[in-house]
Amino acid sequence: MILILGGLGFVGANTAQALLEMGEKCVLTQHHTTRVPTFLQDAIGQRIFLEPLDIENVQGLRNLGKQFPITSIIHLATGGLPVGSGASALDLVHDVQGTLASIAAVFQVAQEWHIKRVLLASAPVVYSGITTLPWRDDQPLLMTAAFSMEVAKKCGELVASYLAHHTQVASVEMRLAGMYGPNYDATRSSLAGRLVHAAVNGSQPNLDGMRFGSAYEQDGGDLCYVKDAARAIALLQTTTTLKRPVYNIGSGRCTTNQQIVEAIQQVVPSFTVQLPSRPLADEPAPEWYFDITALREDTGFAPQFDLEAGIADYVAWLRAGNER
Repeated sequence: MILILGGLGFVGANTAQALLEMGEKCVLTQHHTTRVPTFLQDAIGQRIFLEPLDIENVQGLRNLGKQFPITSIIHLATGGLPVGSGASALDLVHDVQGTLASIAAVFQVAQEWHIKRVLLASAPVVYSGITTLPWRDDQPLLMTAAFSMEVAKKCGELVASYLAHHTQVASVEMRLAGMYGPNYDATRSSLAGRLVHAAVNGSQPNLDGMRFGSAYEQDGGDLCYVKDAARAIALLQTTTTLKRPVYNIGSGRCTTNQQIVEAIQQVVPSFTVQLPSRPLADEPAPEWYFDITALREDTGFAPQFDLEAGIADYVAWLRAGNER
């Protein structure tokens, strides 16, 4: 049985679905998120089990181990949330401390339960400042950080590597590209989710306050449909032998914001939106994308959705009456 920390979140719920399709059973922890996606509801209590948990609570994790025969752990709970300007030094490191505490708790119980491997979610922000493309999962990272998520993920990867060495529990870091698709909260999402929701609802998208990226038409990055990302995570979980400690998960190509709009218009021709152009005075944003060679070689993964297929599938999902 596989324990997914953050299992009701965007990535966690889709990963649970991908594992269900492979015949697995999962325990999903819930903390801030309690909403159960429609695609999991029929499996609740049979092959999917929900448990409230603060992942920094080691005893709470131990209790799960007494209740369920857990053999694997996937840590997808988020960290590195935005911190406002002018925050104190203590506020700035608070989220980092929580991230590291959760990782330590995971390795503690993994060691006690004799688990051989844990999967942990990282993010593209760890490549900040690296201009050589594509971003490779084996290239050195810069030992600097300007953002809360950047420092949390870099510290998290380092601590996980350290704990793996001393606990003999293998650590596999998953650097997840930008994603969109079912179960994404469009009020917090990056651009693709907001645009698709607006197109389906017949409204204009709110382009303000996005957590990641910008809405400039020429900007872009590696954008992966969540069903592909979830299947990649499931493959990393179920593949018997993995050769590397870090894997990029993405589409392996750069998608611009304008290309997202054009893909939506193929499915919803009436949708119109004018994305802003980046001011000439601004430095051009890097159009980043991942090298996913290691993931392909070690798990056999290949994306099943290109941009057009992913957008069409997501539009159909929302039009079927699903809230998100």
